[in-house]
Amino acid sequence: MKKIFLSVIMLTLILTLITSCAPKPTEEKP
Repeated sequence: MKKIFLSVIMLTLILTLITSCAPKPTEEKP
């Protein structure tokens, strides 16, 4: 059960890093 929670946190961190590095579309975030 804890492994799933850790996996979700890791995915969230990775997605955040990718979003930060990638160009931010103004349409997605106002």
